[in-house]
This record gives sequence, structure tokens and C-alpha cells, in this order.
Amino acid sequence: GDVYKRQFIKIEKLQGDNAYSCGICNGKVIAEKQEKLKTLPNVLLIQLKRFDLLYGANNMKLNTYCEFPYEINLKDYTSLKISNANKVYDDYFNYALKGVIIHMGLLNSGHYYSLILSLIHIS
Repeated sequence: GDVYKRQFIKIEKLQGDNAYSCGICNGKVIAEKQEKLKTLPNVLLIQLKRFDLLYGANNMKLNTYCEFPYEINLKDYTSLKISNANKVYDDYFNYALKGVIIHMGLLNSGHYYSLILSLIHIS
């Protein structure tokens, strides 16, 4: 979890060939870029990129093991954490897993199946 969080919200320094093009001075300036979510949806859908598009015909599906939590708190991924932390209830940031769609097969063919979390507990 922490590895993905650090990748998603890391601050990227824009410099050299990748410097920011300033619209005011019309020059390249050193800047920092960070991605944050401004608002959160009622239902959160996350799609993982599970393929590599390589040059030529050598595209490949990634079959590495992938784990995901039953619950996730997105507070650290939002700009609300900084600006309105006291105004927003913690429940606003919490999501519970309801299901997963899995692809089985090759990059260009195969089948999808789903796993749905049941809310009915059998005693």
C-alpha cells in the first residue's frame, strides 16, 4: 500500500529538458508537480494498468501478483487533507471493497470473471 501511495502522490521536480513552460515570462522554469484528487466520488473504480506497450509487436500482459486491501482511506491522496482537514469527516475518505474484475488469458484474448464481496454472512 505505501509503495503505491508514494508513487501516486510523489512530488516530481520539473527541470532541465522537463522544466515547466511559464506562460508569463515565456521561458522554462524549475517547478514541482504533484497529483492530488480534488474531490472523491460516491463510488470509486480503480483500474490497474496490467500490460506493457512496447515498441513493435512485443506488447505483453503483466502477470505479477497483485494484492489489494478490503478498505482504503484516500485522505493522503486528496488536496482536502491540507486545506480543509478539519471541515471534512474522516468517513468521506473511506472506501470498502465490493468486487474485483479479473482478466484471465493473453493480452489480446481471454475471459473476464468477477469476484463480488457478499454482505450476507452464513452462520
